[in-house]
Amino acid sequence: MIKKIPIPLAGPMLGTAALGSLLQVYSGFLHAVCGWAAAFLLLLLFAKIIRYPKMIADDLQSPVFTGIGATFFMGIMMLSTYLEPFFHKTALVIWLAAIIGHACLLVYFICRFVLAFDLELVYPSWFVISVGLATCGATAPSYGMEKMGTVTFWFSLCMFLIMFFIVTKRYIALPVPEPAKPLIGIYTAPLALCIVAYVHSVQNKSAAFLLIMLSVSAALYIFALIKMTGYLRMPFYPSIAAYTFPFVISATAMQQSALWLEETGQGIAALGVFSYIQTGIAVAFVIYAYVRYMLWLFRKEK
Repeated sequence: MIKKIPIPLAGPMLGTAALGSLLQVYSGFLHAVCGWAAAFLLLLLFAKIIRYPKMIADDLQSPVFTGIGATFFMGIMMLSTYLEPFFHKTALVIWLAAIIGHACLLVYFICRFVLAFDLELVYPSWFVISVGLATCGATAPSYGMEKMGTVTFWFSLCMFLIMFFIVTKRYIALPVPEPAKPLIGIYTAPLALCIVAYVHSVQNKSAAFLLIMLSVSAALYIFALIKMTGYLRMPFYPSIAAYTFPFVISATAMQQSALWLEETGQGIAALGVFSYIQTGIAVAFVIYAYVRYMLWLFRKEK
């Protein structure tokens, strides 16, 4: 079972951890449940890394697996915030180590795949590796590191704008193989993650700028949701990891934007309604992907 664990399992790990943060405003119990569920997946991933390091190294020769591999470090950043109230210094070290790990993976990705550019090898997983550092901005307040979070926000937003045109050109110009089709769900993640980083870390925020980002994010969300609902009955592929974090972080972006606007006296009632709807969809998708992954991983081979 450990041998068959794929790198994309880091996606549900990240998505489940992020779901706990999303649900924390409703229930501390659900927050804890999501944290433990995500930690279990992290342990499985560590088991694969320790037991089969060569398989991991081989997987990192693929731009798709390398891009999605960034969710491993993003998930650790997110999970560190669960530890922070109890072990602040330990959580801070883990958080910083995850940021460094993500940055190193990004440098490797640029040297290995970007400099030897091939449009056919471009997938939405390129968003993950390039924009994922915005997770630093989304979690920075837990450690009083808002300035670092602000820097990663602007870097990630610039990377999103660049990658959006490259990834979209690839989808328009070339066909997508069936196992990679669910990756289209990642489209809704990068800008939504930037929004959360903006709300959490940037000090002098603009409501107009936030609403512009939120409008574009909502359009990408609707596009991804329509595409992903059509893939629910597909055979299992590790790429169904895209049902998790992208939809969770989109709901989080809507939730946090609505709360900030309300706190500043600029509240929009409709945003709260959309937040509830997106949260329900996120919960359903995470459960769907988590269960399908577990059934596949623990299924006895004939």
